[in-house]
Amino acid sequence: MAATTFVFAIGASIPLLLLAMVSQTALRGWARRLSGSAGWGKLALGAILVVIGLLILTGLDKQIEAYLVAVSPAWLTALTTSI
Repeated sequence: MAATTFVFAIGASIPLLLLAMVSQTALRGWARRLSGSAGWGKLALGAILVVIGLLILTGLDKQIEAYLVAVSPAWLTALTTSI
């Protein structure tokens, strides 16, 4: 019984270890590519936050919300307000 459990554990762990090594290599590649656009991304997110802040300060966010609710289908409004 112990030998069967041991063999099962080895058989289950080998694919998991291979997957971990492959995903680690893939994530390193993605991290290099994404680090080049980090400055642009921070600038874009900052600009979006400034625009949202201005909308809230001026009250335009409520007007936009009212418009979106008016043009959205009834089923969507019912779904989002029932949760």
